[in-house]
Amino acid sequence: MIELPRAALTAARIAEVAEFFSFGTNDLTQTTFGISRDDSGKFLPFYLENRSIRTIPSRFWTRKASDSWCGWARRTGARPVPTLKVGICGDMEVNLLR
Repeated sequence: MIELPRAALTAARIAEVAEFFSFGTNDLTQTTFGISRDDSGKFLPFYLENRSIRTIPSRFWTRKASDSWCGWARRTGARPVPTLKVGICGDMEVNLLR
């Protein structure tokens, strides 16, 4: 399960011993932005109100983060293992062709 940015960055090494990659898009997104979906509703409205941020992170941000990490890991993992199978676990549909 590729759930952390570090796992995505080391995908080529992981691919050498893995049977497949399954991307945990929820956890990848949370660790990328350093925001927990469990409690972010408590402080993000305050940041928005005080103009610390322009918008509350949306599915667009989540998709962009997930696409980037999953695409990177798929490409680098496929170098040592061209037949590597990949799947998605989480709320985001990801474009693995990038």
